[in-house]
Amino acid sequence: MLGLTTASSWGWTAPATLALFTAATLTLGLWAVVELRSADPLVDLRLLAGRTPAGVTTMGAVFGFASFGLVVALPMMLAAPVETGYGLGADILWIGIYMFPMGVAGTLIAPLVGPMTRLLGRRTVLVLGSALVCSGTAMLALWHSSPWQIMAGVTIMGLGGSIGLTAGLNAVAADVAADRAAGVSGVVFVAKSIGGTFGAQLGALTLAAGAVAGVPTEGSFVDTYLLSAALGLLAVGAAFVIPTAARNTQGGRLASAPATKPAVLREDTLW
Repeated sequence: MLGLTTASSWGWTAPATLALFTAATLTLGLWAVVELRSADPLVDLRLLAGRTPAGVTTMGAVFGFASFGLVVALPMMLAAPVETGYGLGADILWIGIYMFPMGVAGTLIAPLVGPMTRLLGRRTVLVLGSALVCSGTAMLALWHSSPWQIMAGVTIMGLGGSIGLTAGLNAVAADVAADRAAGVSGVVFVAKSIGGTFGAQLGALTLAAGAVAGVPTEGSFVDTYLLSAALGLLAVGAAFVIPTAARNTQGGRLASAPATKPAVLREDTLW
């Protein structure tokens, strides 16, 4: 993460950058060897080869990667002077207000992902979340001249991101043994962070490529949003890797169906 963050200022081929990448690669390799040989690993790497962990981890990385249109380009466009023809001249406070609906939408929709999954099926919900992320970013490319258009786009992205990640983590919880689910979920969030760092670099390069006299043009912002939306389609493909039906596991094996009707749990037991 440090190498990716500093590469744009140090240079991708600078000795310090290459040293960081080399150290990261060696450390990751050593950690993988230790985890594979451990009887009780922090992260069971063999599980990541399964369809559900692999698909959800890929979705997390893609969501992070595709978010560069929102994280990098949108604040710059909002802060640009009105005289540019596309900027809104927003200060830090108003940039936060414009992006606030994304968090609110994600928070409100998360509790509904479970009922949606039971009604529509988890693959449909996963595809829906990925499609909404792409749609929200594409909306910013087409309509970004007024505050309500910006808020509509970020709201749709917030809905899609929350639906996709919540449904993905629910799939991990359903398909992976209980004592391994937390490790896989942690890998998903790490993948999302790494994807976001790569995406931030790509977004900065895209804006710089379309800049005139050091100032990004409206076309460069549109290209960034469209590229972000196109890359987000990879998450749709990853959703199809995840099995449609949940697999209840115990200790890494499929749990057999109970022979008798389970006892009713008391409310205090559930809590």
